[in-house]
Amino acid sequence: MLKRIFTGTGIFVLFAVVLFFRTYFNLPVVFDIFMLLAAGIAAWEIYECFRASGHKPLLPVIIYNFVFLIICYYVFGLIGIVYAAAASTIVLLICSIFSEKSLNDITATLFTMIYPLIFFVFILEINNGLGGFLGIILLTAISCFTDIFAYFTGKFLGKKKLCPNVSPNKTVAGFIGGIIGAVSGAMLVYVLFEVLGTFNNIVDIYTLGIDIGLALVAYIILGIIGALLNTAGDLAASQLKRKCGIKDFGKIFPGHGGVMDRLDGYVMLMPLVALFFYIIL
Repeated sequence: MLKRIFTGTGIFVLFAVVLFFRTYFNLPVVFDIFMLLAAGIAAWEIYECFRASGHKPLLPVIIYNFVFLIICYYVFGLIGIVYAAAASTIVLLICSIFSEKSLNDITATLFTMIYPLIFFVFILEINNGLGGFLGIILLTAISCFTDIFAYFTGKFLGKKKLCPNVSPNKTVAGFIGGIIGAVSGAMLVYVLFEVLGTFNNIVDIYTLGIDIGLALVAYIILGIIGALLNTAGDLAASQLKRKCGIKDFGKIFPGHGGVMDRLDGYVMLMPLVALFFYIIL
C-alpha cells in the first residue's frame, strides 16, 4: 500500500508539473508531448498484452498508424483522425493480403490502432482548443474522483459484486460511489471555474460561457456519463487482461502496473469530454 501511495503521488506531481508548464508558460506542446509519450507506451502495452495470449499483431502497421495519426491531426485537425484511420486500415488490409497473419492477429492490430491510439488524439484536441485548461482539469477530475470514491466506497460498504467474472474487486456500492465521486469532481470544477472564477488569468478557455444554471446541469450530466464510461473502461481493460492471461499491462509504475492500468478509464473519457466542449462551445 505504501508503495502504491508513493507511486501515485509521484504520478500526480509529474502531471501537475507538466500542466503548470503547459498553462502558465502558454506551452500546450508540452502537454501534447507528455500525452503522446503516454499514448506510445500504452499502445506498446496493448501490443504486448496480445502477444502474451499468443497473438501476433503487425507492429509496423501500429507504428505507422501512430505516426500518421499525429501528422494528420496537426495538419488537418480533428478530422485528421478520420483520414489517418482510413489510411491505416487500408495499409492493414494490404498487409493482411501478403502476410501469413491470422484473422485474430489482424483484429488485434486493428484493436490497438483504435484503442488506445485514436482515443488519445482527442486529448490533444482538448488541450489545443476544445476546453483547453478547463477541459483537461474536468476530464482529470471526473476520472480521478470516480476511481477514488469507487475504491473507498467499495472497500467499506461493498458486498454485492458488480462483475465478479471480470473484476472480482468491483462492487455495486463502489459503482454507485464512483458516480457520486464523478459528480462531486465535476461540481468542484464547476465551482472553481464557473462560480468563483479561480482561473480567470489562464490564457485559454476557463468557463463554458453559458448561463450558470445551465452550466450546472451540463456538469452534472457530464459527471454521470463520465462515471459510467470510466467504469466501463476499467472493466473492459480488466476483461482484456483476463482474456490475455496477464495481471497488469506493464510494470512502469510500481504498485500500479502500466500506463494503461492507470489510464484505462481516463482514455474512455477523452472522446466524451471533447464532444462535450464541441457541443457547448
